[in-house]
Amino acid sequence: MKTLANLTCTFVILLGLPGISYSFASPYDQSSDNILVESASDSLRLITLFDSAKYYVRIDPILSKNLLQKLIYIGEQKNSSLLPEYYNIYGSANYFLGKYSDSKLYYEKSLKLYQQCKDTVEIIRLQNNLGYLFSVTGNYELSLEHYHQGLLLAETLYQGGRLPSISSQLGNKTADQLLNHLYANIGRIHARYNNYQDAINNYQRALESAEKAGNRYYYAYYLNELATLHTEIKEYEQALIFCNRAIEVNKEIDNRLGIGINYQTMGEIYARKDKIENAEIYLNKGLELIENEDDLPSKADALFSRIRIQLSTRQFLNVQQDLDECLDIAHNTGNIDILKNYHFYQFQLDSSRGKTESALENFVKYHNLQSTLLDIQKNKRINELQIAYESQRKEKELELLSKENEVQRVKLNKARNFVYFIIGAFTLILIIVYLLMQYQKLRIKHKVIELKQKNLNQQMNPHFVYNCLNSIQCYIFQNDTGRSMIYLSKFAKLMRRILQSSQHEYMSIHDETELLTLYLELESMRFKGKFDYNIKVDGKIDPDYYKIPTLLLQPFVENSLWHGIQNKTGKGHIDIEFRLINDLLLCSIEDDGIGRNKAALLKKEYHENHRSLGTHITQDRMRLLRELYGKKLDIRYIDLTNNNNLPAGTRVEINLPVLN
Repeated sequence: MKTLANLTCTFVILLGLPGISYSFASPYDQSSDNILVESASDSLRLITLFDSAKYYVRIDPILSKNLLQKLIYIGEQKNSSLLPEYYNIYGSANYFLGKYSDSKLYYEKSLKLYQQCKDTVEIIRLQNNLGYLFSVTGNYELSLEHYHQGLLLAETLYQGGRLPSISSQLGNKTADQLLNHLYANIGRIHARYNNYQDAINNYQRALESAEKAGNRYYYAYYLNELATLHTEIKEYEQALIFCNRAIEVNKEIDNRLGIGINYQTMGEIYARKDKIENAEIYLNKGLELIENEDDLPSKADALFSRIRIQLSTRQFLNVQQDLDECLDIAHNTGNIDILKNYHFYQFQLDSSRGKTESALENFVKYHNLQSTLLDIQKNKRINELQIAYESQRKEKELELLSKENEVQRVKLNKARNFVYFIIGAFTLILIIVYLLMQYQKLRIKHKVIELKQKNLNQQMNPHFVYNCLNSIQCYIFQNDTGRSMIYLSKFAKLMRRILQSSQHEYMSIHDETELLTLYLELESMRFKGKFDYNIKVDGKIDPDYYKIPTLLLQPFVENSLWHGIQNKTGKGHIDIEFRLINDLLLCSIEDDGIGRNKAALLKKEYHENHRSLGTHITQDRMRLLRELYGKKLDIRYIDLTNNNNLPAGTRVEINLPVLN
């Protein structure tokens, strides 16, 4: 894991780890400025000066800063197109000097200029630099935010085929290399927060991108990181798979240091599984390889892993020797974290051996170093506040130097804000007016459709009454006074119900079934028991609550009688059913008459010019219902057949909206 920081640093520097510029009081006298400005006309000299600044940014960052200060002065005077890059490299120099406040300031200046000229690749680079800088200073929230912004841009360009396959701006990296580094940086931060699943997801993406880029070195490295993360969540078998694969790849590319780190990871996995013998074997093999590669932090990690196992198994013989070696590494590298771990394990060893005084002394040192590290983290947070303060202070200095211009700028801002307010208010008014107009149009359209339906209801009622009177007329012609009186009484009751329902566009299913029952009783009397009927309402339906358009079903029942049952030999039957299916009400009328085809032939033969007004009106009403409710409402006719495939009646299915 210690090689992680080295790898990340290399990556960021390859990306140009920053460059930034800054408005400063000139550190050299005005005469030298004039000489520089005069010589700046020679573009070749400026290029040479900039190349030197980039070359020395890591070797001698102070010299690089001095060169860049001159370039920035000229760039700001002449509004040079290279100014954002001067700022970027200046930020890098400050980073290597540990001046993170100035580094942040100039990264952000560079980013702002690149955003203005919409150079997306450079924006990605600066977002990465800022992400790394905030990571170094311990502000992982801001670090993650900048990494995500850079990754979002990179993925957008990559998916659109607009990310350069190889970009000199990004350290001659391929598009896939850029993506795998960004994924890894994000995964690393999630790991610090113990968000292991998010870390695994991002390292998995980094692994896939590294494989596409053909970078076997990073591919093996990400495999090892995945092994470590799966160890943390106790998925040891999966961790072993990743670790073994990392060893295979590192052997293929002859990366001995990588193999040593993989062995160290393997030893940690076996230690977690309490397979101490296997753990010791791999830790010793890893330590041997790491020692040959002279990577001191990784060597310390390997030694601490071995020390943990030796202490847990009470094998104290070689522990002191390993601890002394870790102490030497801590002194040689100045690594406080290694020194802290040394005192912690020395405390454990002394406690186990009964050396109380020495154990107490080492525990106190460990505790003090732990506090020091916490104070360092706290100081990093305070440093961020200091950065914000210094930025504000410099803005105040510029404000004092340009007071008159600032006043004008404020006035212009106020005027611009007022204009924006007027435009916004006017736009809002237009939107409200438009919505009101649309609402009025919808109300008018709705009313027109309702008026049309009322008109159709007025057409329907006279048509139905005419058919009933025709039935009464038949009884009178037959001189059947008793039946005529019964029929007339039922008809009067039916007429009263019809007159009541004609005042409404809709009626309850209960009222509709009563009307149909009266109608069918009248027709049954006229047909002299030629048919029987059954009306069924689904138990899910509340007949008093659900409504349908007034007298919608009667014309279909009439057709069943007149065209299906009337011409049938023998007694007929009609079934009427109401069912609730999803958000629609299904009404079905089924008869066992002669069928539609035969009825059509009879109609053609005897009533060639007759046209069913009721059915026509009902179809028009269904069309208007579709407009009113915006649903696909249908009338479906189904021809029924018997076992011999002969006509056995007709079923009509009508889909209606659920009304209540």
